[in-house]
Amino acid sequence: MAAAMIGGAVTWQAQTTPSAAMVGQDSDAVTIGLVSGPIHNDFLLPLDDQTRDRFSDLAAFHVPIDHPQAEWLMIGWGARMFYTTVGDYQDVSVQAVLRGVFGDQSVMRVEVLGPIGNPDMVSWVQVTSAQYQSLIAAIDSDFGPERRTVKTDGALRGTFFAAKDRFHIFNTCNVWVGRKLRDAGVQFGAWTSLPASISLSVWRFHSP
Repeated sequence: MAAAMIGGAVTWQAQTTPSAAMVGQDSDAVTIGLVSGPIHNDFLLPLDDQTRDRFSDLAAFHVPIDHPQAEWLMIGWGARMFYTTVGDYQDVSVQAVLRGVFGDQSVMRVEVLGPIGNPDMVSWVQVTSAQYQSLIAAIDSDFGPERRTVKTDGALRGTFFAAKDRFHIFNTCNVWVGRKLRDAGVQFGAWTSLPASISLSVWRFHSP
């Protein structure tokens, strides 16, 4: 727990990384969201022209990315067995938990949203246009060389795709979120293993 909180509060990025104030002065800055749950964070990407262009092929998998009322693309990464378990958290099996701790294949979950109904669940981060292009390219690359859907029992929202890399206790969905942001040049915590680490990083590096 201590390591997770320290990792959310410190960064090893160079001081040349644009500050939140500098990003706020960029007329082409893009606002993204981090949707926080009890144990998990998803990216919330604005469905502007560049996002639709980058993920246009998702339409072939019945992801309504071009729906006229679509405003946001929510994308997350997680352990295959845990992430695709049908029902609420109390329905997750012991086997899924153990595989999440010791290692499991990973998946991406994609969902299209309209207006955000509960903004209190979302932390907002402004990034430069160049950072955003790098971010969505990095997220896109984690689908692997081609899109390949993963079957579930059909009771879960969103569409699941096979993903690169393996999930384990030191490489969680929250670690993935922090790494994608840092790799895109966005200042963020060095190791964000918990939702609290993500929240701390947003407060530490992206408060107005």
